Amino acid sequence: GPGQMYEALANQVNKQGGSLYLGQEVVEVRHGQGEITAIQVFGENGSATYPASHCFSSMPITELVKRMQPFPPDIVLNAVDSLRYRSIVTVNLLFNKPCSLRDNWVYLHSPDIKACRLQLYQNWSPDMVPSDNSSSLGFEYFCYEHDDLWNLSDADLIQLALQDAQKLGFQAPDNFLDGFVVKYAKAYPMYEEGYEKHMRII
Repeated sequence: GPGQMYEALANQVNKQGGSLYLGQEVVEVRHGQGEITAIQVFGENGSATYPASHCFSSMPITELVKRMQPFPPDIVLNAVDSLRYRSIVTVNLLFNKPCSLRDNWVYLHSPDIKACRLQLYQNWSPDMVPSDNSSSLGFEYFCYEHDDLWNLSDADLIQLALQDAQKLGFQAPDNFLDGFVVKYAKAYPMYEEGYEKHMRII
């Protein structure tokens, strides 16, 4: 599981003389004369600052830039504000009836369906459903962070996915057992016209 994976990674890092800290929010990336000097974080034990000479970031570049200290000049901040990301809302539905589709995922193009992509989890692995007599469908809704779809309640999103499942003829609401929602902010960078110019400035 994830816990064992992180423990194994921590052991490897420790063997190389480093330390792995989980559950820390990066508050500031401090720099000077073109080099990283320290990383300030906030976690369950409060604030801490770690000296550093390098920084590998997995956060969206728009968030990384705004955590830099000293703060970047306006031309860089304007370039950051010109970049956009798409977000995803995934609604995961569990049914007490198997689904005969053999695909791992299906792209949905009908204007009558709100979802853009469907994941069939039992086709990734049978361990992702409780039994052979059940199925799990993941409806993916592409959106922007904090738009109308993103702000729907979990209950409303589950109802929306149930309607899409029924319209597609994959499952009837009577077969529904349970569901949950996962929201992924900034899942995809948008490669819009002119983005290269903004990236060069950043």
